[in-house]
Amino acid sequence: MQLGVAFADTLTIAGTGDSQELLRVLAEKFEKEHPQVNVIVPDSVGSSGGTREVLDGKSQLARIARPLTEKEISLDLHEVVFARSPVVFVVHPSVTAVDNLSYTQIIAIYSGEIQNWQQLGGKDKRLYVVSREGGDSSRVVLERHIPGLKAIRSLAGKTFYTTPEAKEALVKYSDTIGYLPSAMLQGTKLRVLSVEHIAPTVDAVASGLYPLSVPLALAWKGTPTDTAKEFVHFLSKAEAKKIINEFAVAVQ
Repeated sequence: MQLGVAFADTLTIAGTGDSQELLRVLAEKFEKEHPQVNVIVPDSVGSSGGTREVLDGKSQLARIARPLTEKEISLDLHEVVFARSPVVFVVHPSVTAVDNLSYTQIIAIYSGEIQNWQQLGGKDKRLYVVSREGGDSSRVVLERHIPGLKAIRSLAGKTFYTTPEAKEALVKYSDTIGYLPSAMLQGTKLRVLSVEHIAPTVDAVASGLYPLSVPLALAWKGTPTDTAKEFVHFLSKAEAKKIINEFAVAVQ
């Protein structure tokens, strides 16, 4: 948001935390090119919260990290996917001796079988797990691709209900492990782990070699406003794609 400027238009983009920080940076770039527009990217209310705000007329665009549901489509919502963010397993910087996880180890961590970093080749310290609620976009992706994860009735560790809250816990507390969309890692010192010896690079996501990724999309109702349409178009420009890649996210 630019202070001291008389804005001709305001564009609100509500929704998921998965693309919150990325879209705030993209919004700043957009505002520099369109000084008459004030772009507001509020704190996370989730993908479904974003679509509700659009349907209620409170937001012009919704940030979503999943496909639109059949009901949302029937209500005249439309979407465009502008990027794919790898879902990455991350650890607090205090964890230095672990660089890779196998699917088997991930299952053992989230089932509570592994409770000490020593079991993964690290120090003899308790392991603290950060997880997300059922239905979260990142968790849905992991459950789809990691055999046995969905069958765990009660996941180990503490459950967080927004992506920013999960990130905050991982940044704040030593010896923690969790998963986040990589778009939320900018500015942190969290260590990203490989999975099955595949690093979650932009190229690995784009090629499908690293299959754990969520779509980052924008949705609107009916015909988008001229400003919303211009912002969506801006995301396809070279300067926007450069920013997206800087967040370790693959351009769609």
